[in-house]
Amino acid sequence: MSAFQYYVQYWFTMDGNRTDYAKRFMSDLGIAAQTPNFLAGLINVMQIIGGSLMIRIAGPLSVNCVNVAVILILIVAQDPAEEAMGWFYIVTMLIVVILNFSNGLYQNSVFGLTADFPAAYTNALIVGNNVCGTFISVLVIVTTIAFPTQYKTVALIYFSISLAVLLLCGASLFSLTRLVSASFRPRNNGVQ
Repeated sequence: MSAFQYYVQYWFTMDGNRTDYAKRFMSDLGIAAQTPNFLAGLINVMQIIGGSLMIRIAGPLSVNCVNVAVILILIVAQDPAEEAMGWFYIVTMLIVVILNFSNGLYQNSVFGLTADFPAAYTNALIVGNNVCGTFISVLVIVTTIAFPTQYKTVALIYFSISLAVLLLCGASLFSLTRLVSASFRPRNNGVQ
């Protein structure tokens, strides 16, 4: 999560003192992020999940869009308060668990889709993941320089970009399925 300063510095630090939530946030975040992703991969390896590939790809995209929208609403609507730290921490970790389980399903489905394709397609997915990581790293550097102490603004930027990218992925998935189905539809050309 690139907006860790929003949580650690802005939300879970009171009057310059780091609370227990701030001290353990990154550790708990790692567990909440990696465990569900690992479990999704393990379930995928142990149990072949059938069904529509469209649902297995579009479903997690939709779940992630809703979760990122909830995060944006929380950023805008809820300001840090000592009495709200407990529920905010729990809600944040639950969102991270749901996001990462959903992301694990999405990644397994997309890599499963391209598994039978030539290696260039799988390589394109890996390169795309690497480009995404590079983009996030550059974004962190730019926002840290541009907004060094405006943690709420930075979080809004990060999660707004995340939501825009997820919506773009959904739109491209919809467009690709229509394009593929149109290209395989038999053409009549007036011949009976």
